[in-house]
Amino acid sequence: MAKNDVFLLDGLLDQYPVEEYGTLDRGEKFEIFCLEQILKSFDLNPDEVKQGHLDGGLDGGIDGGFIFVNGNLVSRDGPTNWPKTDIRLDVYLINCKHHETFKEATLNTLVATTQELFDMSVSDENLCGKYNDDVLNFRKKFMSVYKRVAIHRPILNFRTIYASRGDVETIGESVQARADQIDRIIGDLFSDATSEFEFFGASELVARHREVKAFDLELPFTDQASGENGGYILFSRLSDYFEFITDDLGQLRRYLLDSNIRDYLGENKVNSDIKTTLQDCDGGDFWWLNNGVTILTTSATIAGRSIVMKNIQIINGLQTSETIYNHFSSGSVTSRDKSLAVKVIVSDEKKLRDQIIVASNNQSLVEQSAFRATDVVQRNIEDALERENWYYERRKNYYRNVGRPSERIVDPMYLARAYTAVVLKNPNSAARLRTRFMRSDQNYTKIFSADHPLQLWPRLVELQKASEEVLIAERKKSHPVVGERFLKNWRGLTALLAVAKRTGSFYFSQADVLRLSVDDDLKGDLELAWTEIKRGREAGKHPNKDDMHKICREFGQRYSLDGWEITGRQSPTRDRTYKVAQKYTEQVTEELLEQVNSLLPQQPWPVGTHRDIAEKLECKPGLVSAAIQELIASGKWKQQQDGEVLDS
Repeated sequence: MAKNDVFLLDGLLDQYPVEEYGTLDRGEKFEIFCLEQILKSFDLNPDEVKQGHLDGGLDGGIDGGFIFVNGNLVSRDGPTNWPKTDIRLDVYLINCKHHETFKEATLNTLVATTQELFDMSVSDENLCGKYNDDVLNFRKKFMSVYKRVAIHRPILNFRTIYASRGDVETIGESVQARADQIDRIIGDLFSDATSEFEFFGASELVARHREVKAFDLELPFTDQASGENGGYILFSRLSDYFEFITDDLGQLRRYLLDSNIRDYLGENKVNSDIKTTLQDCDGGDFWWLNNGVTILTTSATIAGRSIVMKNIQIINGLQTSETIYNHFSSGSVTSRDKSLAVKVIVSDEKKLRDQIIVASNNQSLVEQSAFRATDVVQRNIEDALERENWYYERRKNYYRNVGRPSERIVDPMYLARAYTAVVLKNPNSAARLRTRFMRSDQNYTKIFSADHPLQLWPRLVELQKASEEVLIAERKKSHPVVGERFLKNWRGLTALLAVAKRTGSFYFSQADVLRLSVDDDLKGDLELAWTEIKRGREAGKHPNKDDMHKICREFGQRYSLDGWEITGRQSPTRDRTYKVAQKYTEQVTEELLEQVNSLLPQQPWPVGTHRDIAEKLECKPGLVSAAIQELIASGKWKQQQDGEVLDS
């Protein structure tokens, strides 16, 4: 090891951005650094790294546990589509220690953990060692995934990694013996598995950090035709294209595929047909029977029988690329000399590039929900946030890759949770919101509506970030690590209570949120809110809907804030009022319309107005809601949302 590598590594740690993970001590920061570098080729975002970060008391020596199916991370929700053939299951067990040596004691713990944690005949209750919930959940996830794919005879690979600031060239015999023992244990437990133990020292970590994503690449071709405006149609050997999309570690360059609107769809009919074509050595050429790929690049130069491209994005052909990668990475050489059709489009104009991405994918049957990243409203939100130095990751890792400060980067789910917690006044739904809510146009547009003022988004981000600062500062007094789960559970509720306190009511509107500024007074309200939350919550318990509603009620009563009853009623994943109104539509009479019309107060109506009128008329609230909808449709009243009257 070069003498200066420890010095360089420590310098990297001093400057390494880890704000997405909360406040970390030196050892915890080293762990995150190691996890991100070791798994660099998988292109994980911070939330995905957090899911596999198992550090804490009783972790059994496993600081990171990650499971990949054909190179795709198995997240808490699991894969959307499970492959049925050519399955590769990779399990990463990572231990990170901020030591200057590799120690046998560290591996002694890992030996014992591996021996019983992956013995699937032992139930959790009968484990000899004590493990925290994160480690046990990782075990359950592995067992579930393995059982699901075992019938398809997957290729099972274990990679156990010990990372420290030490020198891999001076590892002692006893340490190496323990590493070999772990490989043998896994081999005994899984007869069909391969196991590889690897040491990462200061030199290896510095070298991995220096590796950059290659967006400028060269693709050999056998024939080509060029267009007048600089575009090209190429025919490339499948073996050359496989090398083009594979990095030096043999992993798929997934970052080249980020602009595809769909993730890999697994073993569907199209991909099965592509796979069959690849396996047929006697059939026709590949491009005769399959669609090609489309590459968007800012510049392209032909040099002999190769094309050199800059800022590459494969915008159409993810299914083809993944299937080709899975075929050749399994060791097959069948069809390596067949040809793939490659369309190359050259453009450096941002808006035009987005239009090309949509147009390239809109020629096949795809759900509209898959186009979210290039929606006009998403681009507008990105522009609005950037004006106030926030960077919106509508396309995965875009701003992270270009070096923007990580603490200033937010993604669509961060905004969706902030909107749900504060504007919809439902922090419980916000904490449990998942990306699948975007599959429904109705759910998606309830949050990401073009009717919302664009200035709302930076206000919500500032409010959530200020809430996190308070939570992290308070949590650090009693807990060394502030996890994302803790922040996700409580930042929305803390922000909601603070806004209600600041505005004097839970009936606050979007306009009230827009008028807020994150000053010392608001920070004081956030601190007060968290103090009251601690008073009303059960320590160590994850909050549910009833807990949050109880806290809102007690907070409202203590500080004389009306409207606490409305918390938790609205959700981005349902619209109960509309469905109830539909149910009663046929029962609405002209007489009822006149009665409801005469009893409606001036707009904007307070929440619960339909119930007040129903009580006076001695009828069901749903019937009054249906009548109000008809009155709005007739033009007598205007539509309103979140306490704001909308223009016609």
